Amino acid sequence: MLKGPKLDEEEIRRIVRQALEEDVGAGDITSLWTVDEDKWASGTIFANEKGIVAGIEVARVVFEAVDKRTRFEARIADGEAVKAKTAVARITGPARAILTAERTALNFLQRMSGIATLTAKYVEAVKGTKARILDTRKTTPGLRALEKYAVRKGGGQNHRFGLYDMVLIKENHIRAAGGIVQAIAKARQASEAQKGRALLAVRENIKIEVEVRSPEEVRQALSAGADRIMLDNMEEEQIRKAVDVIRSSGEDIEIEASGGIKLENVRQIAETGVDFISVGALTHSAPALDMSLLMEETDPSDVMVEEQILSGLKTRAFGRKVYCYGQIRSTQEVAIRLASAGTEEGTLVVAEKQTHGRGRLGRTWESSEGHGIYASLILRPRISPSEAWRITACAALSIAKAIRQGTGLEVRLKWPNDLLINTRKVCGVLTDVTTESNRVKSLILGFGINVNQTREDFSEDLRETATSLYIETGNRYSRIRLLQDILETIERNYAPLRNGTPCSVTT
Repeated sequence: MLKGPKLDEEEIRRIVRQALEEDVGAGDITSLWTVDEDKWASGTIFANEKGIVAGIEVARVVFEAVDKRTRFEARIADGEAVKAKTAVARITGPARAILTAERTALNFLQRMSGIATLTAKYVEAVKGTKARILDTRKTTPGLRALEKYAVRKGGGQNHRFGLYDMVLIKENHIRAAGGIVQAIAKARQASEAQKGRALLAVRENIKIEVEVRSPEEVRQALSAGADRIMLDNMEEEQIRKAVDVIRSSGEDIEIEASGGIKLENVRQIAETGVDFISVGALTHSAPALDMSLLMEETDPSDVMVEEQILSGLKTRAFGRKVYCYGQIRSTQEVAIRLASAGTEEGTLVVAEKQTHGRGRLGRTWESSEGHGIYASLILRPRISPSEAWRITACAALSIAKAIRQGTGLEVRLKWPNDLLINTRKVCGVLTDVTTESNRVKSLILGFGINVNQTREDFSEDLRETATSLYIETGNRYSRIRLLQDILETIERNYAPLRNGTPCSVTT
């Protein structure tokens, strides 16, 4: 169990495995009996109210644990604030798997996001004071790691994780030990005696905190040398006086307020000058953030995944190694990084959607999710930089040929890299060249093709200048098959160009 900013992957898997065993048991009989095995679907998880999201990675593990073919693409990162109706994640995969995983994934997401959201409200309420919001051990059994992580994502801090990493002497300990002074003395003595032994291997310099409920107990805790004093269930004025007493002692002692603290009074408590405010409600009473998953059917043969792209591909090298993404900033950016790391020629990067796709001269390329082809191909031609334009032209003409053969449409090249149908743009080609010793070291060929977009899928300012194969013909096309045809055509026409020999492409 880790206390850092990230969750331990093995811890997540253990918790998820237990949750799925509880929910799925011998099988999801509703989905098994009502949904065909070969049916694929896509689904979007929405936040139905504003809040702070937490649990994205846990949800991903849930879907992948049910079926490894499921693709989970986060739209929001843990700790981000969302408005109502915000898409949090997109899932594509076998419909049965999505339905089976849905409730467990949402349970984690809603629970953790609810904790993060409530924590953020407390943190905002004390903003501008020195007080830091802490959680407690009042967590759901078995879920402490997740719930304390959610507190951190809401801007709070974690108190002790368990009974092993901090001494917290509470009322019953005090009674059993014979008093505050005796309890602290015994803890201090044992701490010194245990140094270097296995019991304390989890943490060095363990602090001793004591819970006090009256001015007299404050004085006892001070005299006994507590590292932190918890002011438990005190009224605001009592807290203020206790803080004055502790500060005036000159000792470097942390002060924590706890008990009876709500959003309505946390600001007043923070203004007393305490260092910490611990709130059990963060984890034991946080309302779940309202979320839901909306699903629609997907053609499994037209999802940009490796097995579909490779199935029936007739190239020698192009596309044989492929990196597939759901949503990504830019396929070109990923391909450039891969090329600089030495990835072989023919490696393909594809995505269902780009958030920062670009065209020539830095222009933005719109990429409607699941409707187009957004790809980048790594090439390593043995040519001079001045000859790189030939490859751009060859690729554009090869794409035009593949489109014409697949649709019957006449496609025209607008020099140097736009493909038009009836004066409207259907495809753009982009090349990024890296040179070394006046030779091309790598050439990244990027292309975006509008395949199945409707007019409404384009932003208003592009509806008069852009088109798609669907708009032009009224037919929907397999993006996988078209991508395969394009890779095969480019590879065939690129072969002579690779060594500097001109080639002709008939469209």
